[in-house]
Order: sequence, then C-alpha cells, then structure tokens
Amino acid sequence: MNIQNELTSKGRSLAWKSVWDNSRAIEVLKTLGAETTGVIGWSGGSTQAYILAAANQKVEAAACLFSFLTLRHQFYRYRLYHCFYHFIPGMMQAGIDWDQVVSLIPPRKIFMAWGGADKGTPEPMYRSFVQSIRNRQNRIGATDCLTLYEEPENNHEITMEMLDTAFEFLRESL
Repeated sequence: MNIQNELTSKGRSLAWKSVWDNSRAIEVLKTLGAETTGVIGWSGGSTQAYILAAANQKVEAAACLFSFLTLRHQFYRYRLYHCFYHFIPGMMQAGIDWDQVVSLIPPRKIFMAWGGADKGTPEPMYRSFVQSIRNRQNRIGATDCLTLYEEPENNHEITMEMLDTAFEFLRESL
C-alpha cells in the first residue's frame, strides 16, 4: 500500500502532511537567509503548491501547472480519479472545496497554467478556481494577483514556453 492510500484509509491526509513538511522546509530556507519564497509544481506538484500557498503566508508566489481540482466536480460531476492527493476526509461534508481554499492566496501572487484538452482538469474545475481567486481579489481590493497561461490544445504536458513563462512569473513576483 502506498503512503497516500495508507493515510487516506486511516482518515488522515497526504495533503496536510505535505503542507507540514514543506512548511518546515520554508523555515529552514528562511533560517539560511532566503529573503523570498515561491513554489512551483506540475500535476500533483501543482496541487501541493496551491495548497501550501493557501495555508502558509510565507509563500509569496505560487506557479501551478495543471490539476485544478474541485472535489464536487471530480467526484460527483465527472467521476474522475485524476489525483486523490488532495482528498481530505470530512472536507466535503464541511462544505469546503479547493477553489475556496485557493482563494485565500491573494493578495499574494498565483500563476495558473492549464490545457484545454486536459481530461484530468475539465474546464469547469479550472474556471471555478479562476473565478474564486478573482472574487477574493476584488473583495480585498488586490490587483494583479492572478496570472493565467492557457494552451487550448494541451493535454497535461509542460511546454518550454509554459515553463519559461512560469519561471519569469516567479522572477518578477519574488
């Protein structure tokens, strides 16, 4: 049994274990003199990046490539098993979903790269993330928090242009 299945079967969450672990890594980087902190991730790493950025105020910018997953769409509309990493027992029963959590990132910066042909992240999930972040951004009076990069024909593949754009976003944001 892998660690993800083991934690989930015991009512625990790999997502929050990663937040804990990555927050300790940020503390070490700050102790070593890091002035700014950003994160980048693709697929499951993207999920880790946006969860960490939402939970840890020390993350000043997050570049997330693919895997914008809402539980309500994933489990009830599309019946997808794209990534179970982000499942937290009791979250849905509490009426909380990831687009709401990610909206906690502003006024810090977030870059989202998405492919229109990505079957693991259908457009309604991606758009609900975008809308939640924009709603929060408007509510708190923050501007320029969200940078979008869309490739309509992309099916979950990092392109060099996408990666270069993500790195440029991080350089400018940190």
